[in-house]
Amino acid sequence: MVWNGEEPACRSEVRKEATESGPAGGRERILLSSDLDGTLFFRQGDYYGPRSTDVDALVRFTGVGNILVLNSGRPYISLLGAVPESIPWDYVISDSGARITARDGRTLMHRTIPAELIDEAVNGFDSGEPFTFGCDSAVYCIRPAEGWMSHAGTRRISASVAEIPEPVTSFAFHTESAEEVGRFAAYMEEFRGRGLRAFVNGLNVDVTSDVSKGEALLLLAKELGIRRDRVWACGDAANDLPMLTAAGHAVSFVHAEREAKECAEFIVASVEELVDRCLSGFMSAKCDKIGIAALLR
Repeated sequence: MVWNGEEPACRSEVRKEATESGPAGGRERILLSSDLDGTLFFRQGDYYGPRSTDVDALVRFTGVGNILVLNSGRPYISLLGAVPESIPWDYVISDSGARITARDGRTLMHRTIPAELIDEAVNGFDSGEPFTFGCDSAVYCIRPAEGWMSHAGTRRISASVAEIPEPVTSFAFHTESAEEVGRFAAYMEEFRGRGLRAFVNGLNVDVTSDVSKGEALLLLAKELGIRRDRVWACGDAANDLPMLTAAGHAVSFVHAEREAKECAEFIVASVEELVDRCLSGFMSAKCDKIGIAALLR
Protein backbone atom coordinates (compact mmCIF):
# COMPACT_ATOMS: atom_id res chain seq x y z
CA MET A 1 0.00 0.00 0.00
CA VAL A 2 1.23 3.49 -0.86
CA TRP A 3 -0.03 6.66 0.79
CA ASN A 4 0.92 10.29 0.25
CA GLY A 5 -1.75 12.40 1.88
CA GLU A 6 -1.21 15.78 0.22
CA GLU A 7 -4.23 17.61 -1.12
CA PRO A 8 -4.28 18.05 -4.93
CA ALA A 9 -2.98 21.33 -6.28
CA CYS A 10 -5.68 21.53 -8.97
CA ARG A 11 -7.77 23.99 -6.96
CA SER A 12 -5.24 25.18 -4.41
CA GLU A 13 -6.16 28.85 -4.91
CA VAL A 14 -9.85 28.09 -4.48
CA ARG A 15 -9.05 26.12 -1.34
CA LYS A 16 -6.92 28.98 0.03
CA GLU A 17 -9.61 31.58 -0.67
CA ALA A 18 -12.37 29.40 0.76
CA THR A 19 -10.40 28.67 3.89
CA GLU A 20 -9.66 32.34 4.48
CA SER A 21 -13.27 33.42 3.93
CA GLY A 22 -14.77 30.44 5.74
CA PRO A 23 -15.71 27.43 3.62
CA ALA A 24 -19.38 26.60 3.11
CA GLY A 25 -20.69 29.78 4.67
CA GLY A 26 -18.38 29.88 7.68
CA ARG A 27 -18.73 26.20 8.55
CA GLU A 28 -16.04 23.54 8.33
CA ARG A 29 -15.70 22.13 4.84
CA ILE A 30 -17.63 19.03 3.84
CA LEU A 31 -16.33 15.94 2.10
CA LEU A 32 -18.94 14.41 -0.23
CA SER A 33 -18.32 10.86 -1.52
CA SER A 34 -20.46 9.98 -4.52
CA ASP A 35 -21.03 6.76 -6.39
CA LEU A 36 -21.23 6.99 -10.19
CA ASP A 37 -23.69 4.61 -11.87
CA GLY A 38 -27.24 5.30 -10.73
CA THR A 39 -26.08 8.23 -8.61
CA LEU A 40 -24.29 10.63 -10.97
CA PHE A 41 -24.48 8.68 -14.25
CA PHE A 42 -27.78 7.91 -15.98
CA ARG A 43 -28.95 6.80 -19.41
CA GLN A 44 -30.43 9.78 -21.25
CA GLY A 45 -31.28 8.60 -24.77
CA ASP A 46 -28.00 7.74 -26.48
CA TYR A 47 -26.04 9.59 -23.81
CA TYR A 48 -24.81 7.96 -20.60
CA GLY A 49 -23.36 10.30 -18.05
CA PRO A 50 -24.14 13.05 -15.52
CA ARG A 51 -27.08 15.43 -15.65
CA SER A 52 -26.07 19.03 -16.24
CA THR A 53 -28.08 20.14 -13.19
CA ASP A 54 -26.11 17.77 -10.95
CA VAL A 55 -22.80 18.96 -12.41
CA ASP A 56 -23.75 22.61 -11.85
CA ALA A 57 -24.64 21.79 -8.24
CA LEU A 58 -21.29 20.07 -7.65
CA VAL A 59 -19.46 23.07 -9.10
CA ARG A 60 -21.22 25.23 -6.51
CA PHE A 61 -20.42 22.69 -3.79
CA THR A 62 -16.68 22.57 -4.48
CA GLY A 63 -16.49 26.26 -5.35
CA VAL A 64 -16.85 27.20 -1.67
CA GLY A 65 -14.02 24.92 -0.55
CA ASN A 66 -15.76 21.59 -0.08
CA ILE A 67 -14.26 18.31 -1.33
CA LEU A 68 -15.79 15.96 -3.90
CA VAL A 69 -14.73 12.32 -3.99
CA LEU A 70 -15.91 9.94 -6.72
CA ASN A 71 -16.17 6.49 -5.16
CA SER A 72 -16.62 3.59 -7.56
CA GLY A 73 -16.10 -0.11 -8.06
CA ARG A 74 -14.74 0.57 -11.53
CA PRO A 75 -11.00 0.33 -12.23
CA TYR A 76 -9.29 3.71 -12.25
CA ILE A 77 -8.27 3.38 -15.89
CA SER A 78 -11.94 2.92 -16.84
CA LEU A 79 -12.97 6.01 -14.91
CA LEU A 80 -10.48 8.26 -16.70
CA GLY A 81 -12.36 8.02 -19.97
CA ALA A 82 -15.85 7.95 -18.44
CA VAL A 83 -15.83 10.99 -16.14
CA PRO A 84 -16.21 14.29 -18.04
CA GLU A 85 -13.90 17.19 -17.26
CA SER A 86 -16.90 19.23 -16.13
CA ILE A 87 -17.27 17.22 -12.90
CA PRO A 88 -15.10 19.07 -10.34
CA TRP A 89 -13.78 16.08 -8.41
CA ASP A 90 -10.81 16.27 -6.08
CA TYR A 91 -10.15 12.56 -5.49
CA VAL A 92 -11.22 9.25 -6.97
CA ILE A 93 -11.60 6.13 -4.86
CA SER A 94 -11.65 3.37 -7.47
CA ASP A 95 -11.48 -0.42 -7.61
CA SER A 96 -13.95 -0.75 -4.69
CA GLY A 97 -11.56 1.05 -2.37
CA ALA A 98 -8.21 -0.38 -3.44
CA ARG A 99 -6.94 2.86 -4.95
CA ILE A 100 -7.13 6.57 -4.08
CA THR A 101 -6.00 9.03 -6.74
CA ALA A 102 -5.85 12.84 -6.63
CA ARG A 103 -7.03 14.93 -9.57
CA ASP A 104 -3.46 15.90 -10.43
CA GLY A 105 -2.74 12.19 -11.06
CA ARG A 106 -0.90 11.30 -7.86
CA THR A 107 -1.74 7.87 -6.48
CA LEU A 108 -2.26 8.30 -2.74
CA MET A 109 -3.13 4.70 -1.84
CA HIS A 110 -2.87 1.53 -3.91
CA ARG A 111 -3.38 -2.13 -3.03
CA THR A 112 -2.86 -4.90 -5.54
CA ILE A 113 -3.81 -8.58 -5.53
CA PRO A 114 -1.26 -11.42 -5.86
CA ALA A 115 -1.54 -12.97 -9.33
CA GLU A 116 -1.53 -16.53 -7.97
CA LEU A 117 -4.52 -15.76 -5.73
CA ILE A 118 -6.48 -14.31 -8.65
CA ASP A 119 -5.65 -17.33 -10.82
CA GLU A 120 -6.84 -19.68 -8.09
CA ALA A 121 -10.11 -17.77 -7.64
CA VAL A 122 -10.87 -17.40 -11.35
CA ASN A 123 -9.81 -20.83 -12.55
CA GLY A 124 -11.44 -22.56 -9.60
CA PHE A 125 -14.89 -21.28 -10.56
CA ASP A 126 -16.70 -23.34 -13.18
CA SER A 127 -18.19 -20.77 -15.55
CA GLY A 128 -17.91 -19.60 -19.13
CA GLU A 129 -18.69 -16.00 -18.20
CA PRO A 130 -16.30 -13.06 -18.72
CA PHE A 131 -13.80 -11.74 -16.19
CA THR A 132 -12.09 -8.35 -16.32
CA PHE A 133 -8.91 -7.27 -14.50
CA GLY A 134 -8.21 -3.64 -13.65
CA CYS A 135 -4.58 -2.49 -13.88
CA ASP A 136 -2.77 0.84 -14.16
CA SER A 137 -2.59 1.01 -17.96
CA ALA A 138 -5.42 -1.23 -19.18
CA VAL A 139 -8.36 -3.47 -18.39
CA TYR A 140 -7.65 -7.08 -19.39
CA CYS A 141 -10.46 -9.49 -20.32
CA ILE A 142 -11.01 -13.23 -20.34
CA ARG A 143 -13.90 -14.21 -22.65
CA PRO A 144 -14.89 -10.57 -23.35
CA ALA A 145 -18.49 -9.91 -24.35
CA GLU A 146 -19.31 -8.56 -27.79
CA GLY A 147 -18.21 -4.95 -28.19
CA TRP A 148 -15.90 -4.83 -25.18
CA MET A 149 -12.70 -4.86 -27.21
CA SER A 150 -13.74 -1.64 -28.95
CA HIS A 151 -13.27 0.26 -25.69
CA ALA A 152 -9.98 2.11 -25.42
CA GLY A 153 -7.53 0.48 -23.01
CA THR A 154 -9.19 -2.96 -23.14
CA ARG A 155 -7.00 -5.99 -23.94
CA ARG A 156 -7.79 -9.68 -24.30
CA ILE A 157 -5.99 -12.51 -22.49
CA SER A 158 -6.67 -16.22 -22.87
CA ALA A 159 -6.91 -17.85 -19.46
CA SER A 160 -4.19 -16.88 -16.98
CA VAL A 161 -3.44 -13.69 -15.08
CA ALA A 162 0.21 -14.56 -15.69
CA GLU A 163 -0.34 -13.09 -19.17
CA ILE A 164 -0.95 -9.65 -17.62
CA PRO A 165 2.36 -7.71 -17.55
CA GLU A 166 1.44 -5.46 -14.61
CA PRO A 167 -0.06 -5.76 -11.10
CA VAL A 168 -3.84 -6.23 -10.82
CA THR A 169 -5.74 -3.85 -8.55
CA SER A 170 -9.20 -5.43 -8.88
CA PHE A 171 -11.10 -7.95 -10.96
CA ALA A 172 -14.76 -8.54 -11.76
CA PHE A 173 -17.09 -11.34 -12.78
CA HIS A 174 -19.73 -10.41 -15.35
CA THR A 175 -22.92 -12.28 -16.22
CA GLU A 176 -26.52 -11.85 -17.34
CA SER A 177 -27.78 -14.29 -14.69
CA ALA A 178 -28.73 -13.29 -11.15
CA GLU A 179 -28.29 -16.93 -10.17
CA GLU A 180 -24.68 -16.88 -11.41
CA VAL A 181 -24.05 -13.67 -9.49
CA GLY A 182 -25.21 -15.36 -6.30
CA ARG A 183 -23.18 -18.48 -7.02
CA PHE A 184 -19.95 -16.54 -7.62
CA ALA A 185 -20.49 -14.29 -4.60
CA ALA A 186 -20.99 -17.36 -2.39
CA TYR A 187 -17.89 -18.99 -3.88
CA MET A 188 -15.80 -15.89 -3.13
CA GLU A 189 -16.63 -16.18 0.58
CA GLU A 190 -14.00 -18.96 0.64
CA PHE A 191 -11.39 -16.29 -0.12
CA ARG A 192 -12.55 -13.71 2.44
CA GLY A 193 -10.05 -14.89 5.03
CA ARG A 194 -7.28 -14.91 2.43
CA GLY A 195 -7.29 -11.24 1.57
CA LEU A 196 -10.04 -10.93 -1.06
CA ARG A 197 -13.40 -9.21 -0.72
CA ALA A 198 -16.31 -9.41 -3.19
CA PHE A 199 -19.09 -6.87 -3.73
CA VAL A 200 -22.25 -7.61 -5.70
CA ASN A 201 -22.92 -4.80 -8.17
CA GLY A 202 -26.03 -5.61 -10.18
CA LEU A 203 -25.09 -8.43 -12.57
CA ASN A 204 -21.41 -8.01 -11.77
CA VAL A 205 -19.31 -9.04 -8.79
CA ASP A 206 -16.36 -6.74 -8.07
CA VAL A 207 -13.39 -8.26 -6.24
CA THR A 208 -10.55 -6.42 -4.58
CA SER A 209 -8.03 -6.83 -1.81
CA ASP A 210 -9.36 -6.82 1.74
CA VAL A 211 -10.55 -3.22 1.63
CA SER A 212 -13.78 -1.38 0.80
CA LYS A 213 -15.16 1.92 -0.45
CA GLY A 214 -15.91 2.85 3.14
CA GLU A 215 -12.49 2.06 4.58
CA ALA A 216 -10.79 4.05 1.82
CA LEU A 217 -13.16 6.97 2.42
CA LEU A 218 -12.37 7.09 6.13
CA LEU A 219 -8.63 6.88 5.42
CA LEU A 220 -8.84 9.81 3.02
CA ALA A 221 -10.97 11.87 5.40
CA LYS A 222 -8.52 11.25 8.25
CA GLU A 223 -5.53 12.28 6.17
CA LEU A 224 -7.32 15.47 5.08
CA GLY A 225 -8.34 16.29 8.64
CA ILE A 226 -12.08 16.03 7.93
CA ARG A 227 -14.16 14.89 10.89
CA ARG A 228 -16.53 11.97 10.28
CA ASP A 229 -19.57 14.13 10.97
CA ARG A 230 -18.51 16.31 8.01
CA VAL A 231 -18.31 13.30 5.67
CA TRP A 232 -21.35 12.69 3.46
CA ALA A 233 -21.83 9.73 1.11
CA CYS A 234 -24.47 9.10 -1.53
CA GLY A 235 -25.17 5.84 -3.34
CA ASP A 236 -27.95 3.76 -4.81
CA ALA A 237 -26.91 0.10 -4.62
CA ALA A 238 -25.83 -2.72 -2.32
CA ASN A 239 -22.15 -2.30 -3.19
CA ASP A 240 -22.36 1.24 -1.79
CA LEU A 241 -23.26 0.02 1.71
CA PRO A 242 -19.66 0.08 3.07
CA MET A 243 -19.36 3.71 1.95
CA LEU A 244 -22.78 4.68 3.30
CA THR A 245 -22.18 3.07 6.71
CA ALA A 246 -18.70 4.61 7.01
CA ALA A 247 -19.83 8.19 6.39
CA GLY A 248 -21.16 10.48 9.05
CA HIS A 249 -24.25 11.05 6.91
CA ALA A 250 -25.62 8.53 4.41
CA VAL A 251 -27.85 9.65 1.54
CA SER A 252 -29.72 7.59 -1.01
CA PHE A 253 -32.31 8.19 -3.70
CA VAL A 254 -35.94 7.61 -4.53
CA HIS A 255 -34.90 5.22 -7.33
CA ALA A 256 -32.29 3.33 -5.27
CA GLU A 257 -32.19 -0.33 -4.28
CA ARG A 258 -33.96 -1.16 -1.03
CA GLU A 259 -30.72 -1.97 0.84
CA ALA A 260 -29.32 1.48 0.11
CA LYS A 261 -32.54 3.20 1.20
CA GLU A 262 -32.63 1.22 4.45
CA CYS A 263 -29.05 2.28 5.20
CA ALA A 264 -29.64 5.95 4.41
CA GLU A 265 -30.19 8.77 6.85
CA PHE A 266 -31.78 10.86 4.10
CA ILE A 267 -33.59 10.18 0.82
CA VAL A 268 -33.36 12.72 -2.01
CA ALA A 269 -34.38 12.83 -5.66
CA SER A 270 -30.99 13.83 -7.10
CA VAL A 271 -27.44 14.94 -6.36
CA GLU A 272 -28.61 18.48 -7.09
CA GLU A 273 -31.15 18.26 -4.26
CA LEU A 274 -28.53 16.77 -1.94
CA VAL A 275 -26.10 19.63 -2.63
CA ASP A 276 -28.80 22.31 -2.27
CA ARG A 277 -29.92 20.95 1.06
CA CYS A 278 -26.39 20.23 2.28
CA LEU A 279 -25.20 23.78 1.58
CA SER A 280 -28.31 25.39 3.02
CA GLY A 281 -28.35 23.19 6.12
CA PHE A 282 -31.90 22.01 5.45
CA MET A 283 -31.41 18.38 6.39
CA SER A 284 -34.16 17.39 8.79
CA ALA A 285 -33.71 13.89 10.15
CA LYS A 286 -37.29 13.83 11.43
CA CYS A 287 -38.84 14.75 8.10
CA ASP A 288 -36.56 12.57 6.04
CA LYS A 289 -36.99 9.50 8.22
CA ILE A 290 -40.74 9.81 7.67
CA GLY A 291 -40.07 10.00 3.94
CA ILE A 292 -37.84 6.92 4.04
CA ALA A 293 -40.49 4.90 5.86
CA ALA A 294 -43.04 5.81 3.20
CA LEU A 295 -40.68 4.93 0.35
CA LEU A 296 -39.89 1.51 1.85
CA ARG A 297 -43.52 0.47 2.20
